[in-house]
Amino acid sequence: MKPSPDSSVGNAGPAPHIEESGDYSAGVIDHFMSPRNAGILQDAELEGAAGTPGQGPHVVMYVKLLREADAGDRAIIADIRFRTWGCPAAIASCSKLTEMVKGRSVEGALRVEWGEVLSALGGLPLGKHHCPKLAVTALRNALKHVTEPGL
Repeated sequence: MKPSPDSSVGNAGPAPHIEESGDYSAGVIDHFMSPRNAGILQDAELEGAAGTPGQGPHVVMYVKLLREADAGDRAIIADIRFRTWGCPAAIASCSKLTEMVKGRSVEGALRVEWGEVLSALGGLPLGKHHCPKLAVTALRNALKHVTEPGL
């Protein structure tokens, strides 16, 4: 079963409900309530996904690159957006990751580990650690065919 477009974040549809409890850090609540870089990037050059639609969280990352001629044609992430069909932890993880990699080189973005996203959010409940893993996997899937010096 494919998720309904109206159930995703990054679309005009309703977002899942989150209770302000001790389960989620202030960072997670902030990124869930006000996701950064959510939505489809119309002029994206790259797209990567992780998860299985209709079977748990599913993430799609959209990336636009800028090549720096004066830096040996190094590729920089000029813009990045995401859509996710998932829980508050998935939304927050994607939002935080996009903030972390926007403006970085592709090489630098590929070095970001899921644990860094987890720490930057202030942690997640144990049953939610798959969320930053999915976000990072979707990003890596988007960037895996980029060629630049040193990659």
